[in-house]
Amino acid sequence: MPKGTQHQNLNLREKCEMLKKYDALPSCSQRSAAIKLGILPSCSQRSAAIKLGITQSTLSRLVRNREKISEDSTSNINPKRKRIRDGKDVAVENALLQWFRNVRTQNAPISRGILMEKAAILASKLGH
Repeated sequence: MPKGTQHQNLNLREKCEMLKKYDALPSCSQRSAAIKLGILPSCSQRSAAIKLGITQSTLSRLVRNREKISEDSTSNINPKRKRIRDGKDVAVENALLQWFRNVRTQNAPISRGILMEKAAILASKLGH
């Protein structure tokens, strides 16, 4: 990284806001025909990143992952999360989450050990 810039971890809400601001930027170049056709963005990413106060690589990553970011923002994922990690086995995690919600409705105490034990049981039942 260049001297003086620090890595920024943007949360989901901030990522969506940056993409909205990027889309709202006025045309910065003479490529208006390509821009109107939707072939090129309205601004170079470098100048847009400077206007938004983020690095060009961060903006490039946001634009590249635009669909995933919009998907995550419409789902029930906490918008303050900075990193969204998928688990190793989605089926086991979904079953564990369903079990967890059922137990929580009964106001039963749940510890980390109980969760890990139940995850192992569910994984063996699902053949994983």
